[in-house]
Amino acid sequence: MICISLLEGYSESIQTADSLRQNQEYDLARLTYERIIYSSADNVSRTEALLGKAQCYLDENDFDGAQYTVERIVFFGLTDSLMWEARSRAGLAAFLNGNFEAAESQLLVANQMLPDSITIQGSPLYALTLNELGKWDEAKTELITWINWRFEEDSLIQDSLQSMVEMVYSEKGQPKYRDPKKADLWATLLPGTGQLYSGYFFDGAFTALMVASGIGVAALGVFVVKYYVTGLVLGYGIYQRFYTAGIKRSEFLARKSNYQRNRAYNDCLQAIVIDLQNIEP
Repeated sequence: MICISLLEGYSESIQTADSLRQNQEYDLARLTYERIIYSSADNVSRTEALLGKAQCYLDENDFDGAQYTVERIVFFGLTDSLMWEARSRAGLAAFLNGNFEAAESQLLVANQMLPDSITIQGSPLYALTLNELGKWDEAKTELITWINWRFEEDSLIQDSLQSMVEMVYSEKGQPKYRDPKKADLWATLLPGTGQLYSGYFFDGAFTALMVASGIGVAALGVFVVKYYVTGLVLGYGIYQRFYTAGIKRSEFLARKSNYQRNRAYNDCLQAIVIDLQNIEP
């Protein structure tokens, strides 16, 4: 009788917390979940409450709170389905929080420990995570495997989607990066060319113009106005400032260009993965 009473109390508390979350009363829901987490001696019950609390944070786009909450889960004594829910939710929270290494770790462990029949449904999230880490070949393999599973009864769709994935992940379509060290070298040898190499024409042209202006001011002071010291000091000051700044900026712009190219490519891949999930088998 005591056990039945405790189970009924637990069930009612979970139902209450779930109801509060569904009604968007997130603060009360989190408190109710936390009470279950604190009082429960059963790791299954505790895990379900932690997942419910993490979902409250996800519903409010508080990804830090969601990731912190799922990191409290103890992955022991859980059923395969609950283990998958916990690992995949932890991976999702980490991904949304921008912690892609942690997301990959959670999903990789799930893939190694659980049957493929369970983990295959998380392949799109795993592919998105691999994309962010620049592991595009692995992401392509993950997506093709998922396509074969999801559309196993329609070979025409399989072939069409596989061809599309092969095309967007082809080496030709992947971003071409700029080498920051090469940008630094170009800027050192010829001011302005480092920015041009990084893809910033006007930035490079401005640097080249200002460096040339410094040389011009020095020449004007020495050969025309005859203020030798003033002309040299002023001209050298302009030259040195923009020459040194141009080298540093060339490295920065190369990295900025790489980030933008990478971001644009991954945003495109993300849109494709989301569209794939929306296709009905």
